Amino acid sequence: MQIDTSRTRSRIVAVLGPTNTGKTHLAMERMLGHASGMIGFPLRLLARENYDRAVVLKGRGLVALITGEEKIIPPGARYFLCTAESMPLDRKTAFVGIDEIQMCADPDRGHIFTERLFSARGRDETMFLGSDVIKSLIRQLVPEAEFDTRPRLSTLSYTGERKTARLKPRTAVVAFSASEVYGLAELVRRRWPTMTVLEEGESRNTWENAVHCGELLGQRGIDEIILVSDRAHLPRALLCFQSQGVLAQAAWRKRLPKQEWVPSAGALSMVPEIWYEWLALVWYHLRYL
Repeated sequence: MQIDTSRTRSRIVAVLGPTNTGKTHLAMERMLGHASGMIGFPLRLLARENYDRAVVLKGRGLVALITGEEKIIPPGARYFLCTAESMPLDRKTAFVGIDEIQMCADPDRGHIFTERLFSARGRDETMFLGSDVIKSLIRQLVPEAEFDTRPRLSTLSYTGERKTARLKPRTAVVAFSASEVYGLAELVRRRWPTMTVLEEGESRNTWENAVHCGELLGQRGIDEIILVSDRAHLPRALLCFQSQGVLAQAAWRKRLPKQEWVPSAGALSMVPEIWYEWLALVWYHLRYL
């Protein structure tokens, strides 16, 4: 005798698409619509931000925050906002979500996201959020999963170079080193005292920086940024951020020699850096795109 388990099996949905397409918002709505739920995020800042949102909607006594640095767990908590590593999967909830599931391919944290892909399940609904680059892998490893593909909501275009002094409202500036961040932060505070300065410190390369910043910016409804970095690094940075659906403009802090074809000490000193960036650009095309 065959037993039909379709009614008791947790519904599994993979919501895939570029950043700023409403994936996290959908997951939060779905979780809060259940009697209980849990979402694992790649960044503690995202967990904290969505914890604050859930507290407003459900009350502080029903919402928990669990990251590597913070643990706020009320006795009657029903909704858990966590980093992926900190998810208390021994607690059975009606809904489970994993954000940025494409990090299964990450060389350092991929084993955590892969384990969540295989074993993290809600009683009634499970949702995986991320880039559509992971679609074929999910189809192979979780054949029962349904797919919801989210289209890009905005047109992506390159608008050219722009000075940091000419910032429009709701524009984000992204830098690639601590010294640049602090220098820009001071400039921004002096010129625009009400602006917010965020530091994303968990990424290890430009691609991860683009993924994490894209998620943070999407949470705030920001889709246009100015990238500040060395001129040699900007092509790779623009590629990464534009691939995440972020309208990026370039603003370099160190110019190459004006006549690159003229031999000079300055030009020759930058040859290793330029070669490194070209090789990295080719590698990013092969690995990520």
